[in-house]
Amino acid sequence: MQRAYWLTCCWPGLSQLWIKGQWSGLLSALLFAGLLNMAVLSQLIWPELLPTGVAWSLWPLVGGYWLYGLVQSYRQLPTMRIHPVSERAQARADNEEQPAEANIFAAAQREYMKQNWYEAEMLLLQLLNDCETDIEARLMLAALYRHTGRLDEAEQQLQQVSRSDRADEWSYENEQQREQIKHDRLQDQSDDDSATLKEEIRPAA
Repeated sequence: MQRAYWLTCCWPGLSQLWIKGQWSGLLSALLFAGLLNMAVLSQLIWPELLPTGVAWSLWPLVGGYWLYGLVQSYRQLPTMRIHPVSERAQARADNEEQPAEANIFAAAQREYMKQNWYEAEMLLLQLLNDCETDIEARLMLAALYRHTGRLDEAEQQLQQVSRSDRADEWSYENEQQREQIKHDRLQDQSDDDSATLKEEIRPAA
């Protein structure tokens, strides 16, 4: 079985496809097959398909691509030779050893997606009570506050995210939330103006 793993290196992309089932491996294998078929077809079967110079230039391209694929597969193979059963067993072990915080966060996500705002808020607050630096929980709480119209509280959560040590890692998400809050404030202002205008032009009884 070990020899079969090494044999997959002889075809570019085959080791990634065979062992890991990666789409990039499939694309690489198909590309090499296409180049090889085109070179053989234009040289041996249908010489009129391509000009002679172009047909001959395909072979160095095929050889270079094969050599590149061989080297890449040879280098990556030691990290890919993991039996699928072992991977599944490891995944189950990881799930069994998953910390309580991750379970709570997953539960909060489920409640959030169901729009059970109160339940999601309680779970997120529990996480933040245990770890104030949990940025993912704080960002979700900010989004929850925004969805429930508590824009000031949402901005407070985003300000705390900005002051955290890992603020740069979440700058995009933070900025997106701020832009959405601005949009919501403008929408609320527009709705208030429309209501005021309707009230002003309502005919007297």
